[in-house]
Amino acid sequence: PSASLYLGIYELVKTNLQDRTPWLPALMVYFLAGAAGEILASLVKVPNEAIKSQVQTSNTTTLEAATQLLQDPSALANTLRAWQGAMLRDIPMGALTMVFFEASKTFIIQDPYLDWDVSTLQSEAVLGAIGGAIGAIASAPMDVVTTRIITQKKNKEGEEVEG
Repeated sequence: PSASLYLGIYELVKTNLQDRTPWLPALMVYFLAGAAGEILASLVKVPNEAIKSQVQTSNTTTLEAATQLLQDPSALANTLRAWQGAMLRDIPMGALTMVFFEASKTFIIQDPYLDWDVSTLQSEAVLGAIGGAIGAIASAPMDVVTTRIITQKKNKEGEEVEG
């Protein structure tokens, strides 16, 4: 669900920016639209990621227990902090992914020596994978930080504890 929300918001914002701000460079439009898509998709993605991280790190063994864990005030506080970390990771990734995806398409279309139909599903998948790989490489360190924040445990005084 978060990926479809991301792409839907991206297309909506991109179209509106292109129509309303023709003076804005195309790469900036793609960057801003990708960032906007990530911000709104995070409202779905971060709670899911918090549950997944709890299960993967064996803090809990069932989906139900992980979901209930989020109702704990300290776990909820961790999730809110993780949302901030996710924004530091996902906004640049989403924005860079779309910039490289759209820039690759534009380059291919404008190059007189390349005969490649960029509108096919296969072309979009290849170019999307390239853009996604570049975005992922750029944002990988923040992924580790976000997972650590989500799974961090604190005592009643707010101090980090082992476990």
